[in-house]
Amino acid sequence: MGFAAHDVPFAMRLRFWATKGIGAPGKSLKFDVAGHEVTLSASEDRDLELSGWYFLEAFGFTSAQEAQNFGHRLALRLQIASVREGFGVDTGHDNPGLQFSDETKALSAKKGAILRDNVHGVDVFPDLPGTGWLEFKATGRIAAQADRMIADVQRLTDSDQIPQPMLDALRIWNEAYISGEPASKAALAIAAVEMLAQKEEWSAEQKQVVEKLRSAVDDEDNLAEGEREELKAAIQRIYKIGVIEGVRRILRSLGQDALIKSWVELYKGRSRLLHGLAYVDRPTQVALVQPALAISGRIILLSLSQYVPGAADDLDRILPIPA
Repeated sequence: MGFAAHDVPFAMRLRFWATKGIGAPGKSLKFDVAGHEVTLSASEDRDLELSGWYFLEAFGFTSAQEAQNFGHRLALRLQIASVREGFGVDTGHDNPGLQFSDETKALSAKKGAILRDNVHGVDVFPDLPGTGWLEFKATGRIAAQADRMIADVQRLTDSDQIPQPMLDALRIWNEAYISGEPASKAALAIAAVEMLAQKEEWSAEQKQVVEKLRSAVDDEDNLAEGEREELKAAIQRIYKIGVIEGVRRILRSLGQDALIKSWVELYKGRSRLLHGLAYVDRPTQVALVQPALAISGRIILLSLSQYVPGAADDLDRILPIPA
């Protein structure tokens, strides 16, 4: 258990899981983010390269709200850096992963320790001497590039204007990367882009054409009633723009027309996998993963760059499209 001992009123601790260790020597790294010194460390006081659980801590906040806002902005930057550098993080939902009874906390207090629940996500607390956490042991992971990850976290700016579907897509992409099964990796990565496509709608002119189709079905005398209902149900389904069309529109708006063919082929592969259109063996599932992560990651970062300048920098290096 490690204890904080600082003279400032509030502090924050972001506890997150990463699929790779942090490729840096030692047990901690310190760097500046938006004027606050942030310390990155691993669970169980282990070397950074050997742990899947990590903490980002910062001190010197004048209120709990300020500390919480900083923690959530830090989590957002970390998720974007994860897409950019390919290491996959789970920043949690600010819920305790390990809770202690009031009796246990009271016993610790008698020994001079303030024992806190182990929150997966952002934990904000008065920065009092003796504050600490208990940790489970963690397992080793392949190391990610620490310098590039930290550079991304430092330079990316904050925005309160990012639409919720975009934030959800960012989180889903990270969940895809963390997933151990190729089928779920590919499906979740594609689902992240589906989240973005939900906001797309037909134009007024396109809606008028759909209405004409409905009227034509109503006016057609040669249809049996069952046939009429089948056609009306089919027309009702196209009132909402499809995912392929919605993503095609997003790609055009982002100047990524060259990706449309790759996206369509990827989505067809996803449909074969999830809808039982044909048996998809494991090697084929594995082959879907890299294109799914790369294409979806590019779309998410390009969409985010409208709100977070630099989010899509150097895309061909960080997310190359497989040939």
